[in-house]
Amino acid sequence: MNNRCNHKVLFHVLVMAIVMCLPVLVQAQPGDPDPPGDPVPFTGIEWLIAAGGALGGYNIFRRNRKQKD
Repeated sequence: MNNRCNHKVLFHVLVMAIVMCLPVLVQAQPGDPDPPGDPVPFTGIEWLIAAGGALGGYNIFRRNRKQKD
C-alpha cells in the first residue's frame, strides 16, 4: 500500500512539474517585427489639426498686426 501511494505522489509531482514548465518550453509568440519605414503615418485627423493650428496662428498674427496699425 505504501509503495502504491509513493508512485501516485511521484506521478502527480511529475505531472505538475511538466505542466508548470510547459509554458516556458513552448514559446509560440514570434519575435518583434522590423520597424516600418514611416513609424508614424499621418492620417486625416492629424492634417486637420495641423491646418486648424496654422489657421488659428494666422488669425492671431493678423489680429495683432491690425492692432498695431
